[in-house]
Parts: sequence; C-alpha cells; structure tokens
Amino acid sequence: MVTFFSEHLRKQYVHEIEDADGPRIRRLLTQVSVARRVLLFVALLLGVGIGLSQIELFETVGVSLLASAGALSLILSISADTVLGNIMAGVQIALTQLVNIGDNVRFDGEWGYVEQITYTYLTIRTWDQRRLIVPLKRLLQEPLENWSKTREHLVAPVYLYADYATDVSRLRNKYAELLRADRDYSGELEPNMQVVNLTETSMQIRALCPAVDADAAWRLHCRMREQLVAWLQSVDQGACLPRRRLQIQEDISSAR
Repeated sequence: MVTFFSEHLRKQYVHEIEDADGPRIRRLLTQVSVARRVLLFVALLLGVGIGLSQIELFETVGVSLLASAGALSLILSISADTVLGNIMAGVQIALTQLVNIGDNVRFDGEWGYVEQITYTYLTIRTWDQRRLIVPLKRLLQEPLENWSKTREHLVAPVYLYADYATDVSRLRNKYAELLRADRDYSGELEPNMQVVNLTETSMQIRALCPAVDADAAWRLHCRMREQLVAWLQSVDQGACLPRRRLQIQEDISSAR
C-alpha cells in the first residue's frame, strides 16, 4: 500500500517539476520518497515482530518488539551504524529541505540534477548522463551548492581577455545588444560588463548572463562567449585580441 500510493503521487506530479510551481512539487516528491522508505522500514519491523509473536518459541521476543520500549532503545543504540545513520540523515534532509528531487546541485566538483533519494544514498545525474552516488551522511557533512534552493534564476559569468586598445564602451554596447536578442535572457538584470582584472598584456572583462534556470544559463553564457570572441576577432582585423608587444631599439654604437 505504501509503495502503491507513493508511486501514484510520484507519477501524478513528476511532469510538473519544470513548471512555475516546480519547487513545491520537488519538495513534495522528496518528502514522499523519504516517507515511503521510512514507512517501509517501520512496516518491516512490525512484520518481523508480528511474525515472531505467532511462533511460540519467539512469542516473548515478538511481543517485546511490538509493545516494549526495547525496540526503540535498540534502534537508538545502533543509530550510529552506517546504514541506520544514513536513514536518519535521509529523514533530516526531508525535514530541513536541504535538497529535493529535481534540484540543480553542485557537489564535489560535479554539477547535475538530484534524480533519486533512497534509504542510504542520493543519486545526482550529471550533465553528461553519469550518476554520482553520494551517501546521505556525507551530504550533511560537506558543503553543497543548491542552485534551486530558493529560486531557479541564475547568473552565469563570461570572462574575456582583450587588448588594452579595446574600446570597452563599444564592447559593452555590443554585449547588451547580443544579450537582449538572446532567447534565454531572463531580463531580470540589466546587461552588466566590467573590467575586473588587468595583466601585463591584457584586460580581463566579465560579462554577466542572467537566465531563468541552470540549463538556460549554461546555454546563454556559452553563446555569449562565442559571439563576443567573434566580435573581438572582427574589429580592426583582430586588433582587440590580446597581444604581446616587443620594442626593438637599435644599438647606435654597433651600427657605426
């Protein structure tokens, strides 16, 4: 019954994850997933207790599992064990809403979507369709970037290196034109381009690309990088591209 009703809820709402009400649906699916496993675990304990109570030899043991506080003390005493520790971590994740099914997350240098939360581990589907298996206890102990925690909107940066002779104002206007014409631009923030660093040979320029979600932000900032580089190449036959200058001085004495 627990499996049937949880699968019914999952199939009913899973297609709505990408909708405007997606965060609420992801929280619901996460709570259903964790509650399903906890209830199945409790049902297993009750089933074992009922089964043992029907056997005369183990009647005392079965009744104790069902009626006494011994079962609870037993569970608490071994909760530090890896398996039960991960189960308790799963309950904590569901209650605190640390991460939900369908969230965009970055963990241990990998980016992807939370695909599944089981008794003991969480599955992250990476952008290249790999599956990263993370024990739930580790998820509580190490930093996690949740890009969908409060909202889907993201800002992806594009970094360019341009020669000192580059007209930054002209480049900024071109960037604003390209960004406003792109279909993945969210319009939440105005086009923003700044010179953020200087080296001996070039300027480092950062352009911010706001988008509605992580996928759109990735596509947007890749296109903006490509188009801005193409523009730098086309201006004055590539005069805006980074270059190294050498000054040759004639040795007058040797020339004589």
